[in-house]
Amino acid sequence: MPDNLRIILFGAPGAGKSSLIGALAQAGQSQTAQLGGQLVDVSGGMAELKKQAYHKGLAPTQDELREYPLAVEPLAPGQGAAQTATLIDCSGQAAQAIMASHAGLPPGSPLAQALLNADSLILLVDAGAPERGVAAIGDFVKLFQHARGQRADIAGLPVYLVLSKVDTIAEPNDTYNQWVQRIEESKRRLDQRFRTLLQDQAGLPFGRVQVHLSATAVQRPALADRAAKAEPFGVAELFRESLASARSHWKHREHAAGRLSLAVAGMLALVALLGVLAATLYYLRPSPELTALENQVRRVLPASADNRMREPIEERLKELAQIQADPHFGELAPKLRDEVEQAAAEMERYQKLYKEFQAQVIDPRFVTRDEELDKIEKSLDAFALPDEYLSAWSDTRLVQRMQKWKQDVAKLRAAAKDEEAWIGQQLDEAQRLRKQGGLVVAKSLPADQSAAWFKQVQEYLDRTPRHKRTDRLPGSTSLTYDHVYRLQRVERAFKEWEAAKRGLEDLRKLAQ
Repeated sequence: MPDNLRIILFGAPGAGKSSLIGALAQAGQSQTAQLGGQLVDVSGGMAELKKQAYHKGLAPTQDELREYPLAVEPLAPGQGAAQTATLIDCSGQAAQAIMASHAGLPPGSPLAQALLNADSLILLVDAGAPERGVAAIGDFVKLFQHARGQRADIAGLPVYLVLSKVDTIAEPNDTYNQWVQRIEESKRRLDQRFRTLLQDQAGLPFGRVQVHLSATAVQRPALADRAAKAEPFGVAELFRESLASARSHWKHREHAAGRLSLAVAGMLALVALLGVLAATLYYLRPSPELTALENQVRRVLPASADNRMREPIEERLKELAQIQADPHFGELAPKLRDEVEQAAAEMERYQKLYKEFQAQVIDPRFVTRDEELDKIEKSLDAFALPDEYLSAWSDTRLVQRMQKWKQDVAKLRAAAKDEEAWIGQQLDEAQRLRKQGGLVVAKSLPADQSAAWFKQVQEYLDRTPRHKRTDRLPGSTSLTYDHVYRLQRVERAFKEWEAAKRGLEDLRKLAQ
């Protein structure tokens, strides 16, 4: 068990550090159950702070550090041993200087050294001005964690972020419950703001702190349902939790130190063992020629099948043949030799199938008839891959091209059907305009309807295909509408449309 835990109270001038120690002395008399024991003021200094906090008024702490040793004895025999600790108060000016620093904790500063050696920290933020206080405290915690991280201190140092002087946030006519709700809302906002300030510190391997949120008041304010009372709020609970956390952190640190000693001893033993292994391997090392051959094998044989089947396969096959012809090939590990032989066989099989595919299947981009599309589909369906390579070759160029050409055939058919349907609509419209044109020629329509017909005919004659030949088909990277328009069925449809246009042009001339 630790002989003397060190708990530091830290905060800006006027944050209420000394008042909190005086309030603890008051809680030690009236709130022993909440404190978890009987408080013993070893030096008597806490009693003086209590007198000043509740009667005389506190003067700012002038010393950079001031210590208050205490003990918490069990309330009844058999409830465990007494806990000893030292509360360390600090000058608000000294704390302010550290919080304003951006160059790290000042070397040689007693307060900086005490912070690094602490078992627990209590950081105070005045409830009357929480935004200003939490920004400064947030900057300090970043600086503090960085300093602990450089020393490779263990993570998890307990830090209590305390919203002090919460009696000052009570509003007129507040009940006790309303005041408590106001405190909880202030704590929630403080916690949210503080987490935002420290969100980039979460991944620190060393020195990270464990933040707990609390709220305290030296005395209870006058409320609508309760009179003012010189009784601390949240103080006993804060120090009970802080003592427990400090004790737990001390144990964790001692345990880590023990494990580190074991790790160092184990590392030294490992270094010795590695030395023996290195000497053994030196005498058993393979020849430079064999090592070079192994390196060549690993370079020529990529891990995945799609990488092995990438162009130029011919060159890779030549390299594998050279490896197999090498005088040291028989000295390779059996597994490595098998990999070379299996890879060579697989690549030869793949190369042969790829050439057969190119000879048997036509690229859909070069077809002009539906019969050719049918032939491509049949060829693709009939082209079978070896069962043993179906999974390994799923991402190879051959399989991807087979899948893509199947999709291209379907896209060409769908696009051709869509264009024929659209051209059919144009032909229907031409037929309607021809019927109406007969009436115009016969002078059977009023002048305004005839004029409208001439306008519609001109718009029709100016109409062009709805796609440019260079436009790509939706979802395709290789097919354009030029491939669609070169299909015989679509060409025929366009010729019918052109003929319909010429017929309308002749009818328009006749009607003029």
